[in-house]
Amino acid sequence: MKKIVFLINVFLFSWLSNAQSEESKWVVGLSSSLLRFDKNERDRIQDGHNFQFPKINVVRYLTDGVSFDASITLGVVGIDPIVHNPFDYFSLDGTLRYDFNLSDDNFVPYVGLGGGLINAPSTIQNSKTSGTLNLTFGSTLWISNHLGVNAQSTYKNPLQQGQGIVNHIQISVGVVYSFSPRYFRSRSWRVRRVRY
Repeated sequence: MKKIVFLINVFLFSWLSNAQSEESKWVVGLSSSLLRFDKNERDRIQDGHNFQFPKINVVRYLTDGVSFDASITLGVVGIDPIVHNPFDYFSLDGTLRYDFNLSDDNFVPYVGLGGGLINAPSTIQNSKTSGTLNLTFGSTLWISNHLGVNAQSTYKNPLQQGQGIVNHIQISVGVVYSFSPRYFRSRSWRVRRVRY
């Protein structure tokens, strides 16, 4: 697992280092996430909630409010005895996002549709790696020209039911960094009204 994490970090670093220019539309993010399993599926998966850190994502703006988000979620950090995960969670996801053409605003909500691959949970016998169909809702609040706070919720539905991971929601919160400086608009409460 450590070799996989190392190779992924090398790949992301080399990929992002080539994208750092004034014309780039690249954003990278680091977050933690929590899985929430449906009550009907908890007995089968033997878990109600599962914590992951880190979740690393790279976003590339394409055109007209559409961007592509590639992310990897790893469960490499344990917080025993506070948080104990019955199984390790590893996923690779790709999502096309639409932000309603609000990309230049400070608050950017978005919806997305995509897919992913999730490793076989060790709590289910003879389980297999699962492909999923993902539906995403999220938003980013930009707090400076480069830095923002992102919150996202993704519903993941396995394509082959009963062979691996079960339906679940992944909720993530983290920080994002834009390599090209964004136009940062002053907050409305900072603007003083001028009387005429």
